[in-house]
Amino acid sequence: SFNWTVQPANPTLVTKGEDQSLTWKFTLTADEQTKSQILYLIHWKKFNPSSSGYDLIGSKTFLGVLGRPSYNEPRAPHIEISKNDPATLLINNVTTEDEGTYKIVYIVELDGTALADHEVNVTVLEHPEIVNASGNQDVCEGSMVALSCNAT
Repeated sequence: SFNWTVQPANPTLVTKGEDQSLTWKFTLTADEQTKSQILYLIHWKKFNPSSSGYDLIGSKTFLGVLGRPSYNEPRAPHIEISKNDPATLLINNVTTEDEGTYKIVYIVELDGTALADHEVNVTVLEHPEIVNASGNQDVCEGSMVALSCNAT
């Protein structure tokens, strides 16, 4: 049966401002492989807490008659699909809004029934930012000095 052979770490920790890839790899049975030569769909979705549902953030569609996949990337260039890997989502210049639950769905049936899916939680880390720090001070050796630093 369908098997995920590679999946992103869960949770995946990413740093704000950097680029991040979420890579999945999989194996198919002979029957699934045959079906995928006619049609396959890969959907990437992100959980939307305000609607309690998933928003489609990218999809890859392969129709055997066309011989090559087509891509739907509604959030490009921020979120793109790798053209070099079977199932890699690229998040460019990560922002705090990218934090959340991502889901990949693999489909080989004409009716859209999912063959497999997988979720990963993405946590965005931010470097601290110094908002206020003590200025230069002249002090005598051996005396007390008070320094302050505020960061967010």
